[in-house]
Amino acid sequence: MTGIDYDPTRKSLYKPGDADDFFQLLPLPSEAALCAEMARLAYVKQAERVEEYLMRVDFEPLFFLGYDIPMELSCSPAAAAI
Repeated sequence: MTGIDYDPTRKSLYKPGDADDFFQLLPLPSEAALCAEMARLAYVKQAERVEEYLMRVDFEPLFFLGYDIPMELSCSPAAAAI
């Protein structure tokens, strides 16, 4: 893949969190591309999926806010130490 494909479908517009193609263009060509993918990822509302996609670029979430999981389970050990 040489670029990030544009999806013109209504599903992509109305339900961007249903996508599963996050961080497919690796290595990311720029910080702008990282920011764009992180903005897209904000629409995913399942913590497990977010963690899976972040692992593709060696990131891990510190905590999840606004997800349907208890706060004590939503906070990573690194964030709990803060």
